[in-house]
Amino acid sequence: MSSGGKRRFEAVLGLARGWGLAVEDVATVLAVESSFNERSVGGLNNEHQGIIQWGAWERRHELPSLMAKMGLDPKADIRSLTFEQQVGLAGMWVNKRAGERGIKIRSIHDVYRVINPGAYSGGGDAFGTKGWEVLRRGGAWHREAVAWLKQKSGMRIEEIRGMEMGAGTVARNPGVGGEKQQTGGSGVVTVATPGVPREKPMARGSQPLGGKSQGAIVIEPFREIAQIAEEVLRRMGKYLSAFQRETILVRGDEIER
Repeated sequence: MSSGGKRRFEAVLGLARGWGLAVEDVATVLAVESSFNERSVGGLNNEHQGIIQWGAWERRHELPSLMAKMGLDPKADIRSLTFEQQVGLAGMWVNKRAGERGIKIRSIHDVYRVINPGAYSGGGDAFGTKGWEVLRRGGAWHREAVAWLKQKSGMRIEEIRGMEMGAGTVARNPGVGGEKQQTGGSGVVTVATPGVPREKPMARGSQPLGGKSQGAIVIEPFREIAQIAEEVLRRMGKYLSAFQRETILVRGDEIER
C-alpha cells in the first residue's frame, strides 16, 4: 500500500466519519460519480468535473468561496486539486447545500440527494441513474467501492468497518474549517463547526439508544432507528414507489424533530 493510497483512504474515512455514515457507502457515491478519479469529466456536454462531478454553475458560483476558506486559489481549475483536497471540498459543499435546503444528513441517500437530486425523481436523472439502485449494497458500484477501500488501506473490509466509529480522533464535517477533536479525559467529543449547531455531548458510561455505552463517541438520538430504517428501505426499495420512499424519509425527519 503506497502512502498516497493511504492518504486517499484516510480522506474518505474522515468524510464518512464526519457524516456519521459507513465509509463503504460514502465510497460508493464516489465510485458512481467519478470512479475515484479527481480529474474525471462527464455528464451532459462533459460539463461536470471532479470527484463528485460538480457542474459549471457550482464551479463558478459556489466552489470559489469554499476553496478560499481551505486556503486554496479560488480561481484554480477543480481538476488541478488533489484527491484529498477535493474530498475536503466535497464535504464542505454538501454540508453547505444540505443546510440551505433543510436536508439533515442521516443516511447516504441524503448525501446523494444533495449531489444528484435527479436520481430521486421517478425515472432517475438524465442518464437514468436512480439513487436507490446505484447505492445498493452488493451492487456493482458498492463492490467497486469495497475493492478500492481494501486496495488503498491494505485491510479487509471487516477491519475497515471497525474503524468507522472507533475511539480517538473523530473528524466531524471534514473540510469545514478542518476541525479535528481528540477525545479528552472526560470521554466527550464536541465539535465546533461554523453554521452547524453543536451536538449535546454524551458523558462516558451513559446509555444511548440501543443499550451499549459508546464511551467517547457521541451518538445522535435515533441513529439506530435511522440505520434500521435504511436497511429496510435498502431491501424493500425496489417494491416501493418514489413517493412512498420519500414519504418514509419525511416521516423520519418528523420523528427526529
